[in-house]
Amino acid sequence: MKNRFCVIGEKLGHTRSPQIHDLFFSLKGEKGVYDVKEIKREDIGSCRDFLLGYDGVNVTIPYKKDVMKNLDRISEEAEKIGAVNTVKKVGDKLEGYNSDPYGFSAMLKSRHINVAGAKVVVLGWGGAARSVVHSLKEQGACVTVVSRDPSNVDEKEVRAISYAILEEECAKGFKGRLIVNCTPVGMYPNEGKSPVGESVIARFDALADIVYNPMYTEFLRIGAKLGKRCAGGLDMLVAQGMKSQSIW
Repeated sequence: MKNRFCVIGEKLGHTRSPQIHDLFFSLKGEKGVYDVKEIKREDIGSCRDFLLGYDGVNVTIPYKKDVMKNLDRISEEAEKIGAVNTVKKVGDKLEGYNSDPYGFSAMLKSRHINVAGAKVVVLGWGGAARSVVHSLKEQGACVTVVSRDPSNVDEKEVRAISYAILEEECAKGFKGRLIVNCTPVGMYPNEGKSPVGESVIARFDALADIVYNPMYTEFLRIGAKLGKRCAGGLDMLVAQGMKSQSIW
């Protein structure tokens, strides 16, 4: 009997998760199927029966917080982050985990980006950003979150500012180790856009973008043109996917 898994989200025409997990099944010699299911926003809070139809489910934007309403147990790490991207069925119960911090850490390691004791700026404050900030704090970074509404940033030991303030500080000479795009800006099908411009990107040593389609976003293209070290989202996607498999 094949194990059944899937990824859920609002719009998933860009997803590469099935290819990654199918390759995992092939390499491990295991039988498994990995589906793609788009769910409407109004249905995500009451999709428990759907989730119970699978052995495991990956959750992507924008449902990493709302899916938690369906779960019986949430891991300590996912609870602390406030977001779940991996759901595991155990009997008739549903457990929630978050493999994104592991995936993000692996992405930085693959590009030899060390953030211990460094100033790091994170763009956005969705479920993915919460996981990235958790990982950065675990690595000893000094984190600033940039949001359209900084008052929504409820993370302890994190500075929250607006995009306008970020631009002002960069113009005055702010210098950071890493800037991370945790927004969907630049993601397929809205390619060719960057959440911040060249004047901001120039103030950082390295860039990371959790977007993986396209693999080379406008954000990263600007960074590469300026000679910055760049990390793309595909490395994170693969690493968090394998962490999900270890959880399942």
